[in-house]
Order: sequence, then C-alpha cells, then structure tokens
Amino acid sequence: MAEGDGVVKSAGRVLGLLQVFAEHRRPMRVSEIAQAMGIPQSSTSMLLKTLTAMGYVSFDAEAKAFRPTLRVALLGAWLNEEFATEGSVDEMMVEMARATADAVILAVENGVWSEYIHVVQSEQDLRYALRPGTKRPLPATNLGRVLLAAKPDDEIERIVRRINAEAAAGDRRFDIAATLEAVHGIRRDGYSFAHNLISSGASVIALPMPVPAGYKPMAIGIGGPTDRLERGREMILAEMRRLLSQYLGG
Repeated sequence: MAEGDGVVKSAGRVLGLLQVFAEHRRPMRVSEIAQAMGIPQSSTSMLLKTLTAMGYVSFDAEAKAFRPTLRVALLGAWLNEEFATEGSVDEMMVEMARATADAVILAVENGVWSEYIHVVQSEQDLRYALRPGTKRPLPATNLGRVLLAAKPDDEIERIVRRINAEAAAGDRRFDIAATLEAVHGIRRDGYSFAHNLISSGASVIALPMPVPAGYKPMAIGIGGPTDRLERGREMILAEMRRLLSQYLGG
C-alpha cells in the first residue's frame, strides 16, 4: 500500500470512529468500537491511543471506556452558528425524536443521490435501523423527492434519465412522469409521505430543511412503521415545523 493510501484509510477510520460515537452517544470499550467499525481490535486500540494523545478522545480507566472530548464538538461549533438561531441542529433532531418518538434523518443532496448525514435513532421497540452514510437515488425516497421538489421540472427529468442510464443490471429504473407527479404533490402539500418506498411497512415523513446560502439542499424526515406515522401524521408535521422554526428560523 502506498503511503498516500494509508493516510486516506486512516482519515476514513477517524471519521468512522467519530460516527460510531455519534450513533451510540455513550462511552464505549475498545471491543465495542472495533465491532461497530468492523476493524481489528488492535487497529482500534492504536487509533484510540493516537486520538487520546491528541486530546480528541479521553479514557476512563475505571470503566475501561473511551469517549470523545469537548474538543471534537468545538471543531464544528462554528457551522451550527450558520445554521441554527437557537441551540444546534443535533439538539433540534434529538428534541424532534423525543417529540415524535421515531427516528430523525437528515439528508443532503449528493449528486443524483440523497445521503443520510445524521440519524437520531428511535428508542421504540418496533423501529427500523437507519445508518448515516446510506445513499439512495433522489427519486427513490421521500427525502430525495423533497430535494428534487426544489428543482425545475426539466432538471428533474435530466436527473432521472441519468440515473436510469447509469443503473446496473437489476437496479431500479424510475418513471419520469410518476416522479414529476410526486414532486408536484410535494410542492402543493409542502412535505412528502409516500408509503413503503424502500421497505415494506416502513416510511418517512420528509420536509425541506432551511439552509444558509452556499450549502447543498437538505431534507429532514421522521422514519418508522408506516401505520404509526400515518396515525400521527398531523402531530408529527406540526412538531417538525415547530422545531424547524424554533431552531432554524424557517
């Protein structure tokens, strides 16, 4: 392996480690972290030792567990100042999860994909595992369709044609007319809640998220069992809009 490849791999592992802590939100032992990251325990120990020496991770000898330090939180604090008029985006998502009792997903437009960049998991017994880093074609999900709804129809058509042209054998193709019909409904209603788009019995209620100038479009959604979301639809939408207004002013 070339030195440059090793540097890139190490950078990926550092970000992966921080993502593990973001998902679990508690101190963790080396074995737990290694399992969550899918890398050898020896490599995990070396990574943690380096980050501890740099001040980004601390070790509790009594609990034999590691946790990020405040230094990690402060790295991105200035970004929240651009987004949030009160608190932070993470705090908003945590409060949204408590208010709706289901998972909260933040997605960003990434080319012809919507990518989950942050997830606050549901604590309910019946829930669906959603992981940051997941990417779906824009027309495939409620979050992606919300992102599409901000674009003119001719650009949406070009995106759908490109996805279909680049699809591998066995990949899903998307109907342009059906996609545009869904997008027009989102523009009319202000949100997207098509049922069971990815998994049978699971859905997402998605809204556009206000973003400062210069940032890629984002969408936020509540994910869970379709019937539970359907029963609570009006309450969920009201809470999402209230918290978006409270934290982001939009």
